[in-house]
Amino acid sequence: MSNLYQYASPGVHAQRGLTLVEILVALVISAFLIAGVIQLFIGSKQTYRGHDALSRIQENGRLALDNMARDIRMAGYAPFDPASPATLGPPVVSGNPAQIRVRWRDPGTGPLQCNPADGSGICDRTYSIVCRGGETPPCTGINMGDLMVQHELVGGTQSLIEGVADMRITNLVNSIRIDLLLVSLDRFVATAPQTVTFPPGANPANNYTAPDRRLVQVFSTTVAIRNR
Repeated sequence: MSNLYQYASPGVHAQRGLTLVEILVALVISAFLIAGVIQLFIGSKQTYRGHDALSRIQENGRLALDNMARDIRMAGYAPFDPASPATLGPPVVSGNPAQIRVRWRDPGTGPLQCNPADGSGICDRTYSIVCRGGETPPCTGINMGDLMVQHELVGGTQSLIEGVADMRITNLVNSIRIDLLLVSLDRFVATAPQTVTFPPGANPANNYTAPDRRLVQVFSTTVAIRNR
């Protein structure tokens, strides 16, 4: 019996707990590992937010320029109509450089581009910038602004894209230059405040700094007036 006790005794004495120092060392190592995982997660999420915000800006910019360019190319188009021989003229840029009005007559073939209630067949589009905070462009409020379009089909003004800070319409000899300043709706995306010159090539330079570390990008295009 005593021999059995002697053989079992070493195994019993070997089952002892961890010391306080060992527990503290394990906790410190675990804390470093958890902090690293959290930091990696935060970095990945911030990168995703940045790519998503940039994608939305580029998508909105292309949509706005495509719609405006398509309408501007039609400006002044007026096929002969004995009932309404008036010339519709080129795009109209008012005293407000952040607004443009375009008019043309529907060709009358294929799908109608417009069909106003008065039956005139006149397409009439006005693009303008409206700041949600009520300020005059450039927009700097939390919700920035919208590119609005007044469309004869809907009978009112609707938002085409959001996240617009400013727009400049410049009349050239036989063309129209469009400059759009778009800002991300998500805040604290960039690592530092971003500043751009708007409109591009302005002299003296007019710098715009996006608030709350938002992403900012300028979109520009020149559209020929075909029917002038």
